[in-house]
Amino acid sequence: MSMFLNSAPTQNRYYISLIITGLYTILPFLILCVFNQPSVDDFEYAVRDNTSSFLSAQADTYFNWSGRYFSTAISRINPIRFGAFIGYKTASFILILTFLSALHLFLSQSFKHLKDKHLLSLTAFFSIIYISQMPDISRGFYYMTHYLVYQLPNILTILLAILLIMLFNSNKNWNIVSYKTGIIIVCIAIIGTLELSLVYIMTSLFLLSYQLWLRKHKLFNFLLLVCIISLIASLIMILAPGNYVRMDLNPNDSKKFLWAFMASSILIITYLYKWGTVMIVASIMYILIWNNRSVLNLRHRSMIFEIPIWLSLTCFFTTLFLMNFAYTWSVGGVPKPNVENVIYFYFLLGWFFNLHVILNKLPTTIQIAPNPLFTVSIIVLFIRLVLDINNNISTAYLDLISGKAARHNNELNKRYVFLNQSNCKICVVKPLTDMPRSLYIYDLTAKLEERDLPINSAPTKYWHKKRILLSSPSPKPIYNNQETLHSIGRDIKHWQMKFWRNIATK
Repeated sequence: MSMFLNSAPTQNRYYISLIITGLYTILPFLILCVFNQPSVDDFEYAVRDNTSSFLSAQADTYFNWSGRYFSTAISRINPIRFGAFIGYKTASFILILTFLSALHLFLSQSFKHLKDKHLLSLTAFFSIIYISQMPDISRGFYYMTHYLVYQLPNILTILLAILLIMLFNSNKNWNIVSYKTGIIIVCIAIIGTLELSLVYIMTSLFLLSYQLWLRKHKLFNFLLLVCIISLIASLIMILAPGNYVRMDLNPNDSKKFLWAFMASSILIITYLYKWGTVMIVASIMYILIWNNRSVLNLRHRSMIFEIPIWLSLTCFFTTLFLMNFAYTWSVGGVPKPNVENVIYFYFLLGWFFNLHVILNKLPTTIQIAPNPLFTVSIIVLFIRLVLDINNNISTAYLDLISGKAARHNNELNKRYVFLNQSNCKICVVKPLTDMPRSLYIYDLTAKLEERDLPINSAPTKYWHKKRILLSSPSPKPIYNNQETLHSIGRDIKHWQMKFWRNIATK
């Protein structure tokens, strides 16, 4: 490697810079938790779980709506069931920290030889890539009903990887029993959370089992048992009558095999287009900065990467196809951003797994000596990714700086106080004036002639009203970050003018 990155002081600066950048990335999302508020399904499921026992809610959902037995069960932790809106905000904060902690623990288990600063910089690196490109932040971190379905399986998958690593490295019988039990429980939970996570867990388990079988590994029989149990759990999930009840709500859109097949194939190309450039830049930077520490170090190469490249890539693209197909065939449309949160997580995971498979084939004596100008260019491109005005990080900061998040929170607090204290049966409330993109999901609708939409009926049931309506339609939200910047500029200008007028009058 060139002296540009090989000297210890230079490398230390990069590690520290990445850690600081990681903190810059994470900070606004943690602060936004203070302004988080529940929406639609949060109210719907709070009412369901307050009026039904655990078993009756499970049975009703399984037979009439969805086979997602674990996400149905865990939704009962919803704090607004108990009127704890602060608990709802706290839950998002805990979710983000849990994701980051799980990621850091996974990396520390994978690269035990690294020092704390190297591990922290790696955690920051992957956090930046994931958070900046996540397709739907609001449903990924803040909308509880959705993040328990589309973010929780990602965290559980990291936990599963941690348990597998610990199992492979453990020699103590008690620990081995604990890890094996944990692996089975986590697999059942992941499969019962979402159909797409079911797909990538099953393909990953089959790939790992195949590797162990080839090497006649002592853990093959256990992994085979995990595959069998997971397959049974998958059948319980897939064959749930509720899945087909839900599909029959759109009989003209779902179950079109040819369309689903073509759409699922084309979608893979769109993912490569959307995320491929970021992954290439991140991969080069990953090799340049952590080259001597983790990536090409023979002593720390894992058996899991000793598979043919063609097999690894085939598994990766086949899994992406099956994830897309599971959605397009059952729903009759392409995955929405909240669903893409899971797809992007697997894309990121699979991309770097394949990167390690490729690196594992390189000679251990290889020397990477990039031109310093090339190295600087890659780092500049990565910084450009972090500071992109339209990415999730910038949007989060703008939602805070512009005051959108605070106003959104205050307006909803006033609305909920009114609904809680008022004796009205048909309640008319003011529309929200600010829609922070990082948090905003939906607002109520104005008066309709037909029956209320779910967005109105869910809070109506929760607050024990006959109807809740807006006094007027909600303003169109500003989703363009440049417009938000212009708005901030105008506010600063008006504040300055007011300030100097006050000075002049005095």
